[in-house]
Amino acid sequence: MKKAIILSFFLLAAVCSLHAQTPQDYDARIQQDQAALDNASRRYKEQSRKNSKQIDILESSISRDQMEIDRLKSALKSEKEIQKANQDQLKLQKSKVSALKKAGAAPEEIRLANIDTKTIQAKVRDSKAEIKRINNQIKKRKSNINESRKGISSLRKDTRDAKKEVQQSKKNLKDSKKAQKQAAQQEAAAAAQQEAPDTPVAE
Repeated sequence: MKKAIILSFFLLAAVCSLHAQTPQDYDARIQQDQAALDNASRRYKEQSRKNSKQIDILESSISRDQMEIDRLKSALKSEKEIQKANQDQLKLQKSKVSALKKAGAAPEEIRLANIDTKTIQAKVRDSKAEIKRINNQIKKRKSNINESRKGISSLRKDTRDAKKEVQQSKKNLKDSKKAQKQAAQQEAAAAAQQEAPDTPVAE
């Protein structure tokens, strides 16, 4: 019975050895993993350098847009002050025209007062249009900044992805080398077992 068990064990070991990979079987795989790592590293360096330059350009663009926004906000503040002054002047002018009419002023005087009123109204309209223009410019610059930030975020993600590819390639190569080492150890153990003298089995 014991002999049958031992015989079965050796038959099983023989079958397993047919499917076991030798250290040499991993050579091609290691070469492929090394080539993949070299390519991934090269792509990462190129991508990182290119993305870094593009990020610098976008950051400079953001800085310029922000400076322009600050300038526009200052101009907007001044224009709003001008608009308020014009609106106050318009109220006074309308009150003046109303007072002239009530006082029975000469038609020519009223006509000239109305001309002044229209002039001030034009200033109010111009100021309102200028405020709208400045606000639109601020919105445009803010939109530019948002787009630049999205671009920077995308470029940084692209760089991170390229780095992850390098890390994965390193892991693949490390795993292949580890598997080759284990195969070599198993091969050495099998060879040592074959060279060991047979131990007599007690009846």
